[in-house]
Amino acid sequence: MTGEADIDAAKELNRKILALAREHDHQGLLELDADPETGRLLELLPEGMSGAATTHLQGARVWRRRKEEANVRRLDEARDALAAFDLERARSLLLRVENAFLTTETFADRDRLLLDFEARSMENEELQNSASEILEEHLPRWRRWFRRRRS
Repeated sequence: MTGEADIDAAKELNRKILALAREHDHQGLLELDADPETGRLLELLPEGMSGAATTHLQGARVWRRRKEEANVRRLDEARDALAAFDLERARSLLLRVENAFLTTETFADRDRLLLDFEARSMENEELQNSASEILEEHLPRWRRWFRRRRS
């Protein structure tokens, strides 16, 4: 048995879902979708009224899934960039990962990649310092060789 209060709550929920959909507020729709009462209340409405609301909630779920897939793709590309020692690309990709759409698995993966990035950055800095020291040490010898070749 449903009461008048439940029907009114269902109608209000329907209006709220449609308003959020007009504003393209997918995050707000996902918050409503996470509420267990949402499904029960939408079942109380006639098919025509609840159909649009259900469609918008499904659209928000698809939006979230696409965001999660984009995160996975960015993490995979960042892993490849780190393997190729392309630190700028890896940094750019890691900065574009959206934390709100990380699953437990991708969250751990992102943390591992951040640690790898930090290690590679430190390794790159050490290599640059070593190269500078070697150049400073051997530059005078190179200049002598260059002068002999010119004369």
